[in-house]
Amino acid sequence: MAGSHRATHRAPRARSGSVSRRALALAVVVALIPAAWFTLQRTFGDEDPKRPTSRGTQKPIPSVGTTPPSSPATTPPTTPAATPLPPVAPDSPRRLTSGSVLDTGFDESVEPDGDSFVARSTSEVSRWGSRGEPGSPGTDTVYVVGRTSGAFANLDDLKAGSTVSLRTDNGTLTYRVSAVTTVAERGFARSPVVTAKVPGRLVLIGTGGSGYRVVTAQLSAAETS
Repeated sequence: MAGSHRATHRAPRARSGSVSRRALALAVVVALIPAAWFTLQRTFGDEDPKRPTSRGTQKPIPSVGTTPPSSPATTPPTTPAATPLPPVAPDSPRRLTSGSVLDTGFDESVEPDGDSFVARSTSEVSRWGSRGEPGSPGTDTVYVVGRTSGAFANLDDLKAGSTVSLRTDNGTLTYRVSAVTTVAERGFARSPVVTAKVPGRLVLIGTGGSGYRVVTAQLSAAETS
C-alpha cells in the first residue's frame, strides 16, 4: 500500500514539470514574435511604393548637346573667263615693232637650210614662209628670222613681259614675251620643241652669233584695221 501510494503521488509532479517546460517554450516564442516582426519591417516595410527604391536602376537622362550653327558655305571666287580677242584674218606681216627696241619691215620669206636659218637681208627680217601667219585666233607658230648684226641688233633688250607687235593688212597682233634664251644652231630647225605647232605663238630668231638668240612670245591682243 505504501509503495502504491508513493507511485501515485509522484505522477502529478512529472506532469507539472512537463507543463512548466511547455509554458517556458511558449513564453520564448511569444517573446520572439515582436523581434521577428521588427526585422520584417526593417527588411520590407521601408519600401514605399510611391517612391523609387535605391535598388532600382534608373536610366540616365540623355543630355541634349548644343550644335553650333553651321556657317554658310562660301563659294571660292572664280576666275573670270578671258575675253575672246577680236578676229583678225591671218595674213603676211608687214612690220615688226616693240617700242624703241624693234621697228623693221619684212623681206621675202625664208625656209630652213638643213637644220639652220640664213637671213637674207641685213636691214629687214623674214618670216618662215611655210609656217604660220599672224592672225587671231592663231593657227600656228609665227617664226621671224633676222640678223643680230642688223635688224635684230637690239633683240637682247627684250625681256619677259615685253610686248611685240606684228602689223598686217588685216590688223595688228600683239604678243607678250615669255622667254628669252640662246640656243645652239645645230639641229635647231629640226627640234620638235622649236617646230611644234602652237597657235598664237611668236618666235623671233636672231642669227649671226655663237648660237641663235631666241625670243618666245604669246598672242595677247588683237586689233582689226
